[in-house]
Amino acid sequence: MMFKTHVAFAILVGIVFIQMFEMQYWWLFLLVTVFIAGIPDIDAHKSTYGKRIKPLSFLINLFFGHRGLFHSFIFAVFLFIIFNLFGNSTLAAASLLGYSSHLLLDALTKQGIMPLVPISTFRVHGFIKSGGIFDWALFFVFIIGIVFVLI
Repeated sequence: MMFKTHVAFAILVGIVFIQMFEMQYWWLFLLVTVFIAGIPDIDAHKSTYGKRIKPLSFLINLFFGHRGLFHSFIFAVFLFIIFNLFGNSTLAAASLLGYSSHLLLDALTKQGIMPLVPISTFRVHGFIKSGGIFDWALFFVFIIGIVFVLI
């Protein structure tokens, strides 16, 4: 998926969660959700985040490959635990939501993800080509959804 599709989806699900749970620091929750939604692609040096830290991105890709460990719900839970230990439960929830939103969208792509790496190499994939017409369509649907939930 395109970075903008990941961001739009993270904003949408973040707003929905904020409205459901009436969070005091809603802006921080949304900021963390959206920021974390881009983290899984750090394993690709041409990604939005990967371009900014190419050496680290290159090393992660070298050791784990693209859509390996960093595209696993195991890693999402690991981040949740870290945030819970050193932060607070609201930020932990935001990190899990943002990371999971990325993985859910990437599971819809032709390349898919292995959601339980390193425990299992079972792959989940869909029919959407990253940057293709369905990716763009989802982006616009998410933008419309954001407007709808804010009204």
